[in-house]
Amino acid sequence: MSKKSTNTEIHVRHYATCEYCGREMDHGCNRHWYVINRKKYEAIKNGDDGSEGVCHDCNARPGEYHHPGCDMEVCPKCGGQLISCGCHISDKVIVETYKKLKL
Repeated sequence: MSKKSTNTEIHVRHYATCEYCGREMDHGCNRHWYVINRKKYEAIKNGDDGSEGVCHDCNARPGEYHHPGCDMEVCPKCGGQLISCGCHISDKVIVETYKKLKL
């Protein structure tokens, strides 16, 4: 007679935490802007750049914003890959609420 195991394994996925929105990167980020050459540019949502499906890097669903630093995010200024396009992005990322900045 064989004995059935009563142990149940539970697998919990842990995602990296976004330093900008403070949430695990299992969905997209909050609305945000980048400062490029002293001008503000709103980030481009996943899908608005012609891509389809969930982002393989930051898990943004279509219609959600990529997390800053995602290797699939498109530069809102030139349309290239944001992490390597050559636009002069400042370290300033404006997240969630828009406030006028003196640049």
